[in-house]
Amino acid sequence: MKKITVVIADDHPIVISGVKSLLSMQSDIDIAGEAAGLDAMLELAGELKPDVLLLDISFNDKSSLDYIEEIKNKSPKTKILMLTMHEELPFLREALSRGAAGFLTKRSLYEDLVYAVKSIVKGGTYIHPHMADKLACNICGSGNAPDKSAEEILWMSLSKREQEVLVGVAKGLSNKEIGLNHDLSEKTVATYRLRGLAKIKISNKANLLELCLKLGHIK
Repeated sequence: MKKITVVIADDHPIVISGVKSLLSMQSDIDIAGEAAGLDAMLELAGELKPDVLLLDISFNDKSSLDYIEEIKNKSPKTKILMLTMHEELPFLREALSRGAAGFLTKRSLYEDLVYAVKSIVKGGTYIHPHMADKLACNICGSGNAPDKSAEEILWMSLSKREQEVLVGVAKGLSNKEIGLNHDLSEKTVATYRLRGLAKIKISNKANLLELCLKLGHIK
């Protein structure tokens, strides 16, 4: 089985060492390279074309967000996962709008890191639950109509399975019907349903249907 190739870019050697140590425990992940600077990161991305680039946002006085387009030009298939100490929503929005596939905070657990890497390789988008909660609170606490882009980002924090299940729920399907459609047990559907609704802070079908219609998941 082909291993997931990962390049780690961070200007703190201790972070690179820690992440490298954690990911090396996975038999299906190969650490292809590491970079402590943006120029070295760009060179590695173009040379190695890794499946995943784990990228810090801050490099001394520079932001790696300004380099995402160049990274994508050098290696279009590389998925960029931001791994950062910055937990402000503007960083999350900018990273995803520029083409990052995921956003992970440095206080994340080992399981979150591994799940994020494997999730984006499969075509998903990963947002750390802590950031998703902050985004949801930002939406719910606003006196204005929710920002559509914020709703989209919140939806993107769901796994592919959670999205599929919630679309089924919005359509009025039962857990059994959703399970048959996606080859899942009723118990598994119920788990995805509860977890997904909790992530997007929605508690009733009417609001879920409204969201799915607004985002184009139901025509």
